[in-house]
Amino acid sequence: MNPKTETSSNSIQATPNLVVPNEVSNRPTSISSASLREETQSIKFEAYLWQPSNEFVNEFNANVLSEKVINRLVKLTKVPSQFNVTHNKKSKSVIKLDSLQNTIKRHQLKFCEKLKEYNEVPFDDDEFKPNRSSLYMSTDKPDPMFDALIDRWVRIAFVRFDNVPDLIGPAKSVGVNALEAQNYMEKLQSKVFVRGPENNVGDFIQGKLGNCWVICSLACLVWYHSHYLLNIIPSTTLNKEGIYQLFFCIDGRWTPIEIDDTFPVDKNRRLVFSQTLNNQMYAPLIEKAFAKHHSCYKALAQGTVLEGFSSLTGMPVSRIIINTISPNQLWKQLNNYLSKYNMLAASCSKGVMGLKEDHAYSVLDIMGSADVKALLLWNPWGKQDLFCRFNKANEWLKRKLPLFTMVPGMFWMRLIDFVQAFQYVDVCKFNTDWYCKRYQFQLPSNPRPKEQFTVFELQTDNEKTHFEFTIYQEVVRNVKLAAILELSVIIFKLNEDNIPRFLWLSDSIVTKVRSVSKKLRRGRYLIVVVSFNQFGNSSRLKEAPELAIAFHGSNSFKVIPSNCDLNLLGDMIISMAVKIGVPNKCVEQNWTEFVIRTKFCAFVTVVENDSDNHLIAWSDTRSSHNSSKIRTNNRTIDIIPPKTR
Repeated sequence: MNPKTETSSNSIQATPNLVVPNEVSNRPTSISSASLREETQSIKFEAYLWQPSNEFVNEFNANVLSEKVINRLVKLTKVPSQFNVTHNKKSKSVIKLDSLQNTIKRHQLKFCEKLKEYNEVPFDDDEFKPNRSSLYMSTDKPDPMFDALIDRWVRIAFVRFDNVPDLIGPAKSVGVNALEAQNYMEKLQSKVFVRGPENNVGDFIQGKLGNCWVICSLACLVWYHSHYLLNIIPSTTLNKEGIYQLFFCIDGRWTPIEIDDTFPVDKNRRLVFSQTLNNQMYAPLIEKAFAKHHSCYKALAQGTVLEGFSSLTGMPVSRIIINTISPNQLWKQLNNYLSKYNMLAASCSKGVMGLKEDHAYSVLDIMGSADVKALLLWNPWGKQDLFCRFNKANEWLKRKLPLFTMVPGMFWMRLIDFVQAFQYVDVCKFNTDWYCKRYQFQLPSNPRPKEQFTVFELQTDNEKTHFEFTIYQEVVRNVKLAAILELSVIIFKLNEDNIPRFLWLSDSIVTKVRSVSKKLRRGRYLIVVVSFNQFGNSSRLKEAPELAIAFHGSNSFKVIPSNCDLNLLGDMIISMAVKIGVPNKCVEQNWTEFVIRTKFCAFVTVVENDSDNHLIAWSDTRSSHNSSKIRTNNRTIDIIPPKTR
């Protein structure tokens, strides 16, 4: 499915002619540029000059060219469209979101009070009960094989570990008294789940659940920035109250999640899902908090490492598509990211020579010499059997490269093998020195001109600042019809007269979370997030889409959210199309068509009539099978007056 919107923008219309794409499916897939070109070529567009009668012109001027519409006309000048944003109002629909530290401070006091309530009887979480409702989504059918994995739910104190003596006899189910739990923990003081710098990827492995994206992203965090776990789980010891508070960046908002300490185990009282080693319990706690947020454990089978990185750290995330760059370019990027202690994970596209198809691997390190370039990878399963040349290369590299403390699941792979076996690399741009601001906002719910949308005025006083703009959209896993919008980020430079001039357009964003990067010099800018999926008769969205945006900057900056009407958005799209659209000039009739077919979240056509006659622009989108419409007809006719767009 090609998530493209088709847009024909003519100045007479109160809003551009928008033909909206069907929403992207809940599991994003890569977009084929070849099929995208084929889709947009199915749109027919023609234009021809027309000399209307004087009677028609007078009636047209009286009834159509009202003052409001005249203000919408973009006159032909030597500069891009001369619109300004002085009419912006301070946004009432935007909510500024708390930072991680403010969120922890605000909720920790309430949590301490809550601990006192469960001094005698351990906490039981009524929102995530120890039964099948916490295993399956409401739309799932029971799975006998999945059910057979679980014998019962027990508290942390009664979970059995392979490398820990069995200090109690028969398995204790949920409901053991607090005294028993306290006595047991006194015998096992080493069972803490955060040990500072001692944490390593050998502390846990993936269990019998397809949530490699959670375990893989957590392993990267533990490998490079284990101290950051104290932000996720501020409490560092087990407690007899059986209640824990964790903090995740969920859909761009730092969110506290409270859970109890009951876990599903097998007949031997060993954890069924994430397997904890070395007496560490932070991985099962994090996994359970994720499961609670997403409604159940089964819901964790859907997800991406980008989402895992973002939820655990709140930092900017991006993706490298391996087959779009050369191996040397990929190596330079990997080396640059790891030199800054960023986190990397790779997703395997082919199940070959021991690698698992559609499985995520942590990228822990890279090593290069004159005759070899290699990556150190870790399989969340805690084991990796390689075959044929992959195995030979791994054994040879282990002898040649500097010694590592290789834990189960670690292996080396040559760069030339890596680019053939893996599809993309997910990046978390981890940096505790980022200046960060977060906002929650809404997109317009319909294309009416007076409908308001949000723009963000960005002010920076530094000569050059590296910015990361991270867009978050909520996707509910427990609803099959949940949709992902296709989004674009546009940046305009504001001059002294408040006239925005197009500066930059991001690639389309069709994932739950994604960051786009741009270096900006001193000045004022407008940051605009646009999508058209929510428009149109086929949209499944019943209300205005709610998004979040995080601004990360290398230097301090200021953000002012403002509300504008959709007239400004139309002017911005016209200005952008004239600047970067592909021109198609009709010399004989003196008009020009500007077309944006790729990169933007819409197919845009802007027609510029430089003649002295009226221009009739006719478009037909009936042959375009991957779109819906806003106008009532797939065939549209627009009349463009002389010297206007």
